[in-house]
Amino acid sequence: VPFLGSNDKYGLKDQNGTVILEPKYENIGNFSEGLALVYNGSTMDDNTRYGFIDQTGKEIIALKYQIAWSFREGLAKVKLNDKWGFIDRNDKTVIPFEYDAVDEFCEGLAGVEKDYKSGFIDCNNKVVIPLEYDATLYFSENLAPVQVKSKWGFINKENRMLIDPKYDK
Repeated sequence: VPFLGSNDKYGLKDQNGTVILEPKYENIGNFSEGLALVYNGSTMDDNTRYGFIDQTGKEIIALKYQIAWSFREGLAKVKLNDKWGFIDRNDKTVIPFEYDAVDEFCEGLAGVEKDYKSGFIDCNNKVVIPLEYDATLYFSENLAPVQVKSKWGFINKENRMLIDPKYDK
C-alpha cells in the first residue's frame, strides 16, 4: 500500500503496515497487471521520469520515460524522445516510438496519431484501421468514435461507418 513519508515522497507498506519500500517517489500509482507506475519530478517538468515497480517495491522498469500510463492488455503506453510507443512488462519495446499520440489498448486495438491523422493498430503494430480520421477515441462494445472534419460518428472494427459523423461532441 502506498504511503506518504515525512519527506513528502511515497513508499510502500505491506498489509501489516511494515515498510517494504522507503519513501522515494513523487507518486506511486495503483497496481495494474502486477506493476505500479511511479515517477520522480513534477508532472509539469520536462525532467520528470516515469517507470514501474512491483508489489515488493523492486524497480522493474527504470524511470526513463517522459510520460507513461499503467499497463492494460499487457502493454503500457510510454513516451520517449517526444514520440509514443508501447512496452511490455519486461520493458521490451513492442510498438516502436513512432507516433505523435496514442490511446491505451481497448478490445485489442489502440488509437494512434501520426502527422495529424488518426487510426487504429493491433498489438503487433499492424494498422487495422487506416490513419484517415481527424481524431479517434477508444473502442467500447465494438464501436469507436471518430472525427471527420469537425463532426463525430462511430465505426466498427472493420472500419465501417455505422453512425455517420454528424455530432458536434
